[in-house]
Amino acid sequence: MSKGFELDFDQALSVVMTRAGWVQGEDFKPGLVLGLNEMGVLCQKDLGPLTAHWVSQPVTTGVYRQRYRVVKTAAEAKAKP
Repeated sequence: MSKGFELDFDQALSVVMTRAGWVQGEDFKPGLVLGLNEMGVLCQKDLGPLTAHWVSQPVTTGVYRQRYRVVKTAAEAKAKP
C-alpha cells in the first residue's frame, strides 16, 4: 500500500457521497480525482490545466481494488504523497 492511501473503495465512496472531499487512487496520475458532478454522479476529474470537466467513471475491478486517499484541493491532488 502506498503511503497515505489508507481507504478501500467503499470508504472512499462514502467520502465522495457525503461530499467530504475528493478521493485519489494510488494508481491515478497526479491531479486525477473521483468526486460527484453537479447531478450527483460519480465521475473523475483531471485537475490539471487542460481539463476542467467531470467525466463519468465506470467502476472497474482496477478502480475497486485500489487504495485511496482524501484530497481537498487541486494542489494536494497534484502532489506526490
